[in-house]
Amino acid sequence: AISEYFSSLGTIPTNNTQAGLATSEDISGNSVDNVNIISGTVVITFSTTAIAGSTLELQPTTGGGKVLWDCSAGGTLEAKYRPSSCRG
Repeated sequence: AISEYFSSLGTIPTNNTQAGLATSEDISGNSVDNVNIISGTVVITFSTTAIAGSTLELQPTTGGGKVLWDCSAGGTLEAKYRPSSCRG
């Protein structure tokens, strides 16, 4: 949704509504409590016991007409639980 918004309007959406997504509480899964776009950054809050309340932030940048993502620095999720590409 964020990449499509950027392709259409040339900017990054600042919240779920602007991106055309459901409210943060309505986006959840097996280990995810909610997903919230805050000032363009995607903040994932986890619900699994070992990491409950921890967050992983996907920070967008733009270049070459596309959205690039960095997940190596943002959020409170410990490195051992992050995907390898997000351990920075």
